[in-house]
Amino acid sequence: MCYYQLSPFYVLFLLLARSNQFFFEEPEMPELIVRLNADTFGQDSSVWEKVGATMIGGTPSLLLDMDSDIPLNLISLVSSISLKDVFPVDGVGRVIGIYSNAAEFDDSRATVNKAMYLGVEYYELSIKGTSLNSIRRLYYAIRAGQVEPKESWEEKQIGLSAKNLNMQLQLLQKEHLALQDAFRQQTLDLKQTHAALGNLIELHGQMVRNVKQMVAFAENAIKKSRWLILPSTLENFIQLIFVVGKVKEMEICEHLTFEDLEQEIQA
Repeated sequence: MCYYQLSPFYVLFLLLARSNQFFFEEPEMPELIVRLNADTFGQDSSVWEKVGATMIGGTPSLLLDMDSDIPLNLISLVSSISLKDVFPVDGVGRVIGIYSNAAEFDDSRATVNKAMYLGVEYYELSIKGTSLNSIRRLYYAIRAGQVEPKESWEEKQIGLSAKNLNMQLQLLQKEHLALQDAFRQQTLDLKQTHAALGNLIELHGQMVRNVKQMVAFAENAIKKSRWLILPSTLENFIQLIFVVGKVKEMEICEHLTFEDLEQEIQA
């Protein structure tokens, strides 16, 4: 079906409808209604108008914007507060369902749903409660995608909220820093262990050299003692040096037990 087959008025009607300027226009600010208890002044609208209230559905009410506060002389008359807003589906993931959290938003309760307006998908947000500040906080949290529903109307969550993602990111960053610190400490410990091992190897080598020198000295002294007449005490001392040196050499170089050393000495 082509447009030239339709009347010019109907074509204009379709164009206005498609541009969302005829049937539906997104409100600039949410609709915020504060309903008051009528028992104080009754149903006389003229009386309520004097205090800034209007009758909506037979109930005295205040129409506020998001930056206005309830007049102090009417706070005690508040029976309920409602907020309604419609905004297009954007890149911020929001789950349709029921939102409530007494710890953060008192008795405020919100519902989020989706609707199509002239081919464009929108969120329908409705909040009810008795605290204006709590309703505002819940509204902005939902708009920013920083809160998850208490009850989801979707089969599958569309993803974590920005708040939860940020919390998980901070947790992973802390874990990453902790792992880096642990790795640096382990690297330092490994370097210190390597240095200590090097010193131990050097000390072991020096001990082996000293023992070998002592054994060589004892062997040389024993050989010379065969041609010299040495006091028995000195000769025994030299032999003792030889035996001890041999024992130490075998302990260090061959890691033998004392039983093996005794057999070696007897041989």
